[in-house]
Amino acid sequence: MNKGSLIRKDMLASTMDSTDQFLRRVDRHLASIFSYIWEEMRDMGWEGEFSKNIFSHGIKRFAKRTRNVQILPSKRNVKFHQISICKAFDKWRSQKGFKGVAEEVIRNWESSGSPDDITLIYTFSWDELDFDIRYKNEFDNYVNDTGRTVCIILITSHTCSVQYLKR
Repeated sequence: MNKGSLIRKDMLASTMDSTDQFLRRVDRHLASIFSYIWEEMRDMGWEGEFSKNIFSHGIKRFAKRTRNVQILPSKRNVKFHQISICKAFDKWRSQKGFKGVAEEVIRNWESSGSPDDITLIYTFSWDELDFDIRYKNEFDNYVNDTGRTVCIILITSHTCSVQYLKR
């Protein structure tokens, strides 16, 4: 691993730890989900080169361990689950990027009789202006109307940060 890769690995690990600590202060249940997935990545021998596969594996392991978890996007008809974990891993406007996943999440909220307690969206791309214009009001209204938690976490090759959190 070259020096640049080591720096990115250290930066990502540091910001993942910082995000974990922040979430522990704000919402213990949300933090436990984030921590479990992060630990799964470490256990898989994560070397700092961020991989969709390693991250997806951590999410799948959490879903298998915990009941009432759905992973979006999904090809199946979704019904109520206590927790939704969303993978927006492609470009912002693609179907499996934030735009497509956000629209599926909103459809899921509108169609389910019972809202998710927690909706956690991991994304690899972020456009704050587009989010504010297209989705923020719907996300805010969902939380305000249901009292549930929605969190969006941006992951890049060198950083992890909470972009939206409302409870």
